[in-house]
Amino acid sequence: MRLPLLLAAALSACAGPASEGAADDALGSACPALAGDARETWACAIGDREAMLAGGELSAVLPLAALPDDANLVAVGPVEGLRGEVTAYGGQVIVSTMRRGGEAVLTGDEAREAGAIFLAFGSAPGWQAVTTARPLSGLEAVEAFVLDAAERSG
Repeated sequence: MRLPLLLAAALSACAGPASEGAADDALGSACPALAGDARETWACAIGDREAMLAGGELSAVLPLAALPDDANLVAVGPVEGLRGEVTAYGGQVIVSTMRRGGEAVLTGDEAREAGAIFLAFGSAPGWQAVTTARPLSGLEAVEAFVLDAAERSG
């Protein structure tokens, strides 16, 4: 299994409450890179995974149109209403969803019309692929693996 460490760390951090209309505030406070910070490498987590799991909060906190147009963008998270999955790789935002008649894969402007319940996303000019020796079971195992791999790679 290959796992972008920066993205996995950000995904485990998706736990900040968001109020209605908080997407703009969240972008600036939770992700300085989207508020004009020009760092080459960054990772952000916006939304509240725990609220979704425990309380059933399925509203979008981040419009995908707010994501930067970045050739190194990677992202993962659920689409509002749990209607699908957001994935970005190599700068391309993709939304996989179910519609009448089957699965739909949205890209480009159509994908950016969706919103995410929570999203882990980041950018780095050179991702380092790390392979796990065995499948990871549960968030604690993923977090421990990410921390250990990050320490080993400096």
